[in-house]
Amino acid sequence: MRSLLRRIALKILSTVPVQFFLSRILPRIRFSTSPPKITGQEWQSFIAMIKPGDLVFSVDRSKLSSVLIPGEWDHVGIVSEDSMVVEAHFPKVRKIHPFDFCHTSDAVGVLRPFPSTAAVLASRCDSFIGIGYDTLFRKGAESLYCSELVWQCDQTNDLGFDTSDAVGLGIEYLSPDGLWDSKNHIGRTRIGDIDGIQ
Repeated sequence: MRSLLRRIALKILSTVPVQFFLSRILPRIRFSTSPPKITGQEWQSFIAMIKPGDLVFSVDRSKLSSVLIPGEWDHVGIVSEDSMVVEAHFPKVRKIHPFDFCHTSDAVGVLRPFPSTAAVLASRCDSFIGIGYDTLFRKGAESLYCSELVWQCDQTNDLGFDTSDAVGLGIEYLSPDGLWDSKNHIGRTRIGDIDGIQ
């Protein structure tokens, strides 16, 4: 019975109207028109801190999608070799300036992997640019969601992340929080409004 319900849920999620809602409408729904909480000084601190291979995290609590993604972080990207951020964001994986990654955020975080892992992440992330965004959160490189981009770049799991937070669909899933809680890293830093972030 549970297997049947999972298949039905995945079938519903893959319909054109649901995909349209998930990709075009949901990311734009906001609860507030208040300005982002990241200050200019915090943004400068973030820019000065990041290095190629770092994982960068963000949360914007005024977006509906942030409410639907459990945990303290709702998005993650990888700092590329040229110090830009590669992220899986609808409609596809793209490379953006770090400012564009964090300018609407309430808080950002930086996780610094060990040097060998950072080098792999930084060198591999560019190869996924242009791949479509995965609104169904299915494992595989045909389309990617934000955490899955990191998963694809770190296929040997040198970060030590856990993929068991399966959102009730019975699939392997890796959330931004799952990456934040990785076991193998040098350190983590939070910047910005940390209300509700422990």
